[in-house]
Amino acid sequence: MECPHCVSITSKVVDSRLTSDRVSIRRRRECLLCLERFTTYESTEEHMLPVLIKKKVGYGSTKTSLKTLLPFISKTLKDLSNEIKKLVAQMDKLERFQAVGAVSKKKTLPPKPVVRRTAALTTTDAVLRIVRRYKKGVGISTLKAKTGFDDKKLSNAVHRAVKQGKIRRVRRGVYIIS
Repeated sequence: MECPHCVSITSKVVDSRLTSDRVSIRRRRECLLCLERFTTYESTEEHMLPVLIKKKVGYGSTKTSLKTLLPFISKTLKDLSNEIKKLVAQMDKLERFQAVGAVSKKKTLPPKPVVRRTAALTTTDAVLRIVRRYKKGVGISTLKAKTGFDDKKLSNAVHRAVKQGKIRRVRRGVYIIS
C-alpha cells in the first residue's frame, strides 16, 4: 500500500477487522518510512454486486429475481462502457497534447520535488541505534552516556525494546540486538 503522507510503498498492518456490514476489511497500516498511520478498506469482487444491488434497488426491496437483476446489470454495464469511452477520449486528447508539446518544444516547468517528512526519533529507536553498534553487547552506563537520558527514561526504553523482542539481555545490564 502507498502511504498517503510520504508516498512510500513500505507499510505494515497494525490492525485488521471486518467492517460492520461484514463486506470489507478495514486495515490500520503504519508506514515504515515516516511512521504515520492510515486506514485502508479491502473487499472482494464477489461482495460488490450485492452492495451495488442494495444501493440501486433499495434496502427495503427484497426483489432479487432475474427481472430485477438483468435490467440493473445491463444499465450498470452501459454506464461502465460510457465511462471507459470518456476515459479513452481523455487519454487520446492527452496524447495529442503531449505530441504537440514535443514538436513545439515549449519550455515546461520541472515537477515539484516530493518533500518527505522524517519522523522524530523515539526514545526506543535511539536506544536501538546504539545497541546495534555493539555486537558483543552494550551496558546501561554506555547507553546512558551516549543518549543522555535519565535512568527512568532509559530503563523504560530498554524494557519496551525487550518486551517487543527487538533486543535481548545477555547478562545483567548488558543488551544485544535480537
